[in-house]
Amino acid sequence: APVACRVAITGSQNVTFASYDSQQAFDSDYYLSAADVAAAARAHVVATGAPSGVVVPSRPAGVAPVAGWFLLSCLGGDDTVSIYSNPSSTSHDIPFGPGTYPVQSATAPARSFGVVMSLLDAPGRVWSPGAGATITITRFDQRGAAGTFNIALTATDSASGPATAVVVHGTFSVSCHHGSRCLGR
Repeated sequence: APVACRVAITGSQNVTFASYDSQQAFDSDYYLSAADVAAAARAHVVATGAPSGVVVPSRPAGVAPVAGWFLLSCLGGDDTVSIYSNPSSTSHDIPFGPGTYPVQSATAPARSFGVVMSLLDAPGRVWSPGAGATITITRFDQRGAAGTFNIALTATDSASGPATAVVVHGTFSVSCHHGSRCLGR
């Protein structure tokens, strides 16, 4: 499989890895048709054990109907960097096409992205993005997405421990793998 992400983490942790283009690397609700969304809702009812005939509540207009408008996971064995569009984002906030977006905390505005990082050598840390963190999407089309990210992150080791800081630089070129509107398979 082709390389999907190249990640370099520098600072208090120094890690580099490449991850491969797979079904777990990238997803977007832009690739889902109405039939795909209905099938996902039925699968949700089955998976949760809800009684037959239960209707899954619809999401607000413009909000991604299933998972999100943009979900990127750079999986490097025991190290992972995942970048995702804010769950409250509408298709107007995160359009299907190129763009540059801030990467901010989970309570950030809808036209932003969040990040989750897990490192083998820094278990259990909760990382928070700093000022100026961005993801630049240079291609976001019916075949997948490509771009770069530059994200400064800090974590506190404990309530009284010192903060640790890293900078995460990366590139990505991923294919879509799900949805009837995906042409990247």
